[in-house]
Amino acid sequence: MTPRILALGAFVLAFIATGLRAQEPAVPDETPAPDEVPASDEIGKQYATRRSKAEGELDAARDELLAEFAKAIDAEQNARRKQRLEAELAAFETTDLTPALLRKGAIDDWNKARQSFLRKLSHEAKQTAAAYDKAGNSDAAEEFARLRDDFEDEVDDAAWTDVRRHRNFENSVGRAGASWDGTSVLAADGQELKLRVPSALDGAGRFPDWYQARFDIERVAGTGPLRILLPLHSSELAPRVAVLVLDGGNGTARGLETVAGRAFDSDYNPTAGQGSVLEQGRVVRIQVTCGRKLLRVETDDATIVDFDEPRTVATPRELLPRFEKSLNAIHLLAAPEARFRIASLAFRSGADKDEPQVGTRAGGRGRTSSASGDDWLAKGRTFRGRIEDGLRTTAVVVARDRARKTATIQLRGANGMRWAFHVIGTNATDSQFRIDKVRRLDTNRVKIYEEGGSGSVGSERIELRFHWHNRHGGARKYIEGSYTGKS
Repeated sequence: MTPRILALGAFVLAFIATGLRAQEPAVPDETPAPDEVPASDEIGKQYATRRSKAEGELDAARDELLAEFAKAIDAEQNARRKQRLEAELAAFETTDLTPALLRKGAIDDWNKARQSFLRKLSHEAKQTAAAYDKAGNSDAAEEFARLRDDFEDEVDDAAWTDVRRHRNFENSVGRAGASWDGTSVLAADGQELKLRVPSALDGAGRFPDWYQARFDIERVAGTGPLRILLPLHSSELAPRVAVLVLDGGNGTARGLETVAGRAFDSDYNPTAGQGSVLEQGRVVRIQVTCGRKLLRVETDDATIVDFDEPRTVATPRELLPRFEKSLNAIHLLAAPEARFRIASLAFRSGADKDEPQVGTRAGGRGRTSSASGDDWLAKGRTFRGRIEDGLRTTAVVVARDRARKTATIQLRGANGMRWAFHVIGTNATDSQFRIDKVRRLDTNRVKIYEEGGSGSVGSERIELRFHWHNRHGGARKYIEGSYTGKS
C-alpha cells in the first residue's frame, strides 16, 4: 500500500472510530477492528471489516514477495548482483518500489495482488460514501468520496510501468554520466546529461496508437533548460521526434521545437509559453501524452502544451547526427550548466480504444486546485533538514486537497524512519498550520494517540513542532520533538 493511501485511509478510519466518543483518543495508526467502531455506526463497521480483510490479503502477498527476496539473496553468488538485490529489498520495504531482479512470476503475482487490493478498496469506499450519503451523514460521505478518488488515482498509477525497473535502466544511467542510488537519478555536476529512457518504444515493430511518459524532476542547480525528446508517429524510413523545451531562453520560455519551422520561443509557434516549470528544490511532475493527433504536456497544476497537429513538428537538424540511430527512444537532455534529479520515470502505451483520460493535473484524474496564489504545501514539494536529535531527514508533501485546506507531509529519515503528518493549512497568505493527525508508516506495532502540534512554511523553509503518546504493547510513552528543513 502506498504512503498516500496509508495516510489518508488512516485518517478516514480514525474519523469512523472516534464517532461521537469525544472522551476516547483516536488511534489513527492502523485500521480499527470492527469492535472498535461505535456500535451505532453499522456502515463504518462494515467498511472496517472489509478493508481489514483486504489488507490481510495484501499483507500475505507482501510476505510472499519478501520470502522470494530472502531466497534470492541467500542463493545469489555474484556479490554485485547480491548488493543490487539488497538495495531493491530496502527500496521495496520503504517505498513499495517494484523490484526488477526477482523471478518474473513473483513480481507479477505481487502486482496483481496490489491492483486487486486497490480496486477492492476503491469499490468499498464508493459504496460506503453512498451509504453515508443515504443515511444523511454528509461529512463522512465526503471523506469516503475523497478516499475513493485517491484509490482510483492509485489504480491508475498501477497501470504504469516503472522505467527504473527496466533491465537496461542502470546501464542507460551509466552511459548518461549520471549516478543512480536505486531510487533517483542524479545528473553529474558540470557534465551534460543525455539519458535514454528505456521503454516499449525501443525497437517496437509497430508504433503504439498513443503513449504516455511521466517524470518527477527536481532542479538541483543551475538555470539551463531541460529538453525531452519524444518520438512521433512517422515512417520507419524517416522517424521524427518532438523536442520539448522547459525553462529555455532566459529560463522562462517553454514549448516544442520546431513547429512549422518556428522555434520553441517564437511568437508564431502555437506551443510557445511563458513561465518557469522546474524550480530549484521542488519536485515537479511532468506528464506527456503523444498520439497520432495529440501532443499534450501537463505539470502538477497546469497544461502547458496542448497541440493537435504533431505532423507539423520537425526534428531539429542539429539533433540528427547525434540521435539518428535512436530516434525511436525518449531522451532527457541537459547542458552542463544545469543539474537535475529525476525521482521517478514511468511509461505506458496502448491502442486508440484504450486512450487514457487526460486531465489538467499530471497523474491525478483531472482534479485541479481552485485556490489562487503560490501554494507552499504543493504536492511534491521537498525540504531537507534534521529533526532535533540530529537525524538527517527529508520532508515531502505527498497529498494536498484541492481547496488547499489540508495536506499530508511525510518525514523520511536515513535510518528508515517514515512518519506522516496530516496538517490543516496553508497557502501563501497563511503560513501557519496545525498538526491534527500523525501516523507511523515504518511500523504497525506502535499505536499513536493524543497527537498534535503546529508548524509554519514559507518559500524556503518549513518547521514542525509535534507531540503524541505512544502505545507499544503494554508500555506508554510521551513523544515530543521538532523538525526544521529548507527547500
